[in-house]
Amino acid sequence: MAQGRIQYEITAKDRSAAALKAVRGNLGQVETAVGSLTKLLAPLAAAFSVGVIGSNLVRTNREFQSLKASLVTFTGSVENADRAFGIIRKFASDTPFAVSDVVSSFNILIARGINPTVGELKAFGDIASGSGKSFQQLAEAVADAAVGEFERLKEFGIKASKENDKITFAFGNTTKTVTNDAASILGALTEIAEVQFAGATERQAQTLNGAFSNLGDAVDNLFFSIGEAGLSAE
Repeated sequence: MAQGRIQYEITAKDRSAAALKAVRGNLGQVETAVGSLTKLLAPLAAAFSVGVIGSNLVRTNREFQSLKASLVTFTGSVENADRAFGIIRKFASDTPFAVSDVVSSFNILIARGINPTVGELKAFGDIASGSGKSFQQLAEAVADAAVGEFERLKEFGIKASKENDKITFAFGNTTKTVTNDAASILGALTEIAEVQFAGATERQAQTLNGAFSNLGDAVDNLFFSIGEAGLSAE
C-alpha cells in the first residue's frame, strides 16, 4: 500500500500541555523497557542517583536540541524540524538505532532530495540490520544509488548493473529492473528489503544489544520530554 511522504505540519498550540503529556507517555515507555530487563533493575537503580539523573537530563536535552537544530537546516523550518524529529524519535524507540544515527541519516537523504516515507525508513533499517551495518552507512549507500552511484550497495550484498536507461538490482534470488531515476531506485531497494531482509530490525531489537538500545532511547525520550516541559536541570 502506498504511503504518503512525511508531512511536517504541526500546531504550536498548548505546547506545555503537549510536553507534559509526552513526559507521561515516555515514562510509560521507560517502565516497559525496564520490565523487559528485570535482571538489570538493581544496577540501573544504583546508577540513577540524583546527580546522574540531573547530568543526563542536561546532556540529553543539549544533544537533542543540537540534533533538532541540524534538522532545521535540512527541512527548512523549525516547524518542519519539530515534526521530523518526532517521527525520528518514534522510529528510533522502536528499533535498535540511536536517534543521533537516524537524524544524521535523515539529513543525508534529504540533502540528496530524498524525502523517505516511514515505510522506506523501516525497509532501510531492515537492510542495515540484516547486513550488520549502521543505519547511516545504509543511508549513504541509498543516497549514492539515487544519483546513479552503486558501489556502496555492494557492502550490503546488493549488486547493480546498468543497461541503457535501466538499472537491475540483485540480491540472492531476487532481481528488480527499474528505470534509472531516484524514485524507481528507492522503490526497487524497498522491495528487495521487504523480500530479502524482512524482520531483520525486529530480530536485532530482540537481542540484548537491542534491548539496551531501546531502554536508552526510552530514558532519553523521557529526559527530553521533561526538558520540553520546562523542567530542565540547568
